[in-house]
Formats: sequence, structure tokens, C-alpha cells
Amino acid sequence: MVIRKTYKFRLYPTDSQAKNIDSTIDSCRYLYNQLLHTKKEKYDKEKIKISKFDLKTLASKIVLDTEVYAQAKQNVADRIDKAFSNYHFVLLLCKFLQYHAFEYDILY
Repeated sequence: MVIRKTYKFRLYPTDSQAKNIDSTIDSCRYLYNQLLHTKKEKYDKEKIKISKFDLKTLASKIVLDTEVYAQAKQNVADRIDKAFSNYHFVLLLCKFLQYHAFEYDILY
């Protein structure tokens, strides 16, 4: 039998670290909103879906106020792509269930 222990740590950043964390979060929020706006606009106007790779290249080209690590920018692009794919999957599922709902009413 294997016993696994977990530990919980609390970090207390210094004032300069807290400012750096806040500025990074603000920059990532701005980047998220910009990429979301771009992706929604392209899809609404031209029915073009922007791929995850294109989102990552767009994220690297957007100039931010503070320096943000490339991995954080890529993570923002991944989150937007995942959110859109989940949203479209749910829409597709709802259309499927509404279309075939009349077949299952007899079972109740």
C-alpha cells in the first residue's frame, strides 16, 4: 500500500513581485480580449475559423505594456481555441438533440 502525502504552501510575494504579477495578469487579460475580438470578428464577418497556430502567431505580434513570457501568451491562445471548440461542440450537440428529440418522446 502506497501512502501519498500532500503539502499545502502559501506564498507571500514582495511588493515588487506583486506589482509584476498584477501587470502580467492585466496584460494577459488585454491579450485575451484582443484575440477573442479578432476571432469573433473573423468568424462573424467572413465565416473563417482561426486556428490555434494562427492565434499563437497573432499573440506573439501583439505589443503589450509589460513583458510577458511567451508561454503565457501561448496559454492565452490555447484557452481561446479551447473555449471556441467547446462552444461550437455544444451548439452542434443542441442542434442534434433538437432535431432528433421527436423520436424519443414516445419512450416516456
